[in-house]
Amino acid sequence: MSRPLVIPEPFTGEGSWDHWIFLFENIAEVNKWDAAGKLQWLKVRLAGRAQAALQRFSAEDADDYGRVKKRLQERFEPSCRKERYKAELQTARRKKDEGWADLADRLRQLAQKGYPDLEEKAKEQLALNVFLSLIDNHQVAFSVKQKRPASLDEAVSATLEIECYANVEARTIGVVDEEERVVAEVGTKKEETHGMRDAIAQLTERMKTLEEQLKTARFDNTKSQATFMLNSRLNLALVRANAKELLCLAYGNGSNLIQAP
Repeated sequence: MSRPLVIPEPFTGEGSWDHWIFLFENIAEVNKWDAAGKLQWLKVRLAGRAQAALQRFSAEDADDYGRVKKRLQERFEPSCRKERYKAELQTARRKKDEGWADLADRLRQLAQKGYPDLEEKAKEQLALNVFLSLIDNHQVAFSVKQKRPASLDEAVSATLEIECYANVEARTIGVVDEEERVVAEVGTKKEETHGMRDAIAQLTERMKTLEEQLKTARFDNTKSQATFMLNSRLNLALVRANAKELLCLAYGNGSNLIQAP
């Protein structure tokens, strides 16, 4: 027997027998192994539980590739597991952080294991139907279904493309909403500032009036003059305090903008 071009990975009984034997027979075809060659390489590539199972075969079974393959199939991929794989396919859910391509591969494997006797197109269609039902964004799901993908690969490509557009659109809408919020907030602040300016102007005019009254007032006696001066200065101080507070709100520290006489 010539040196093999590709050596199959060992089978320990822990993984999927169907998947392993499928790869094994592809490698056997590349290496041009006949039945005897496949049997020899199958025996040496079994390990762990699989090797222990082989040792329990009868000599008649152990010397025939077809029988060894069938016995290992019954041991590591019994028919009762098909029902479990079917149930897993029908109840499949997308895992957290699972990519669309990974989900498609998982569904395809479940369809292969659950329906090994179906044609490949039928198994692909079963997995495709489940994949389409697991697209949680209704808009994306509708757009993908409109493209009528014929395979899981086409569905994955369409989902990634449409999901990308949907994400860009959502971010664009978010930016527009934020810009509108900022514009509205700025407009409100401008209105508040204009209102403060009007109030400040009124208070400034009132201060000027009070100061003019203090300069031009005439009194009959000293007592009335003192009373008027006291009341006027109290009013003036109150006006200045109100004006100062408005200036602080509108411009920051407005203490230097209004000086006591």
